Amino acid sequence: MCNKLSLKVKFNTDDYPERKFFGLKKLLFHSMNNDYSLLRERLGYWIFREMGVMGPRSVHAIVKINGEVSGLYALVEEVDGRFTRTNFENGEGNLYKGIMPTDQGNNPYSEDEYRYVL
Repeated sequence: MCNKLSLKVKFNTDDYPERKFFGLKKLLFHSMNNDYSLLRERLGYWIFREMGVMGPRSVHAIVKINGEVSGLYALVEEVDGRFTRTNFENGEGNLYKGIMPTDQGNNPYSEDEYRYVL
């Protein structure tokens, strides 16, 4: 059986420039496959925002595709140019993105030791 995959839903703003969802052109649904608590990512973003560090908005979402439940996802705001313009005064600066997947080969702990750790 295949793990559920993360999803990206992009609205057709080429033909319909006004078509946005709460100002967003895309919706990112993160599968949280490697997070058995289903909280780490959202908790991290919340802590960042509570500490005054700009982080993407996020919420849990149950996704249905053609009426069939696909599962629980983290709906996460995309960090892009729109994000910087919205969250920073002049909207200028450097924006860095990591490349996934990362190499976990140097982790000295087995997955079982931190599986349910937040």
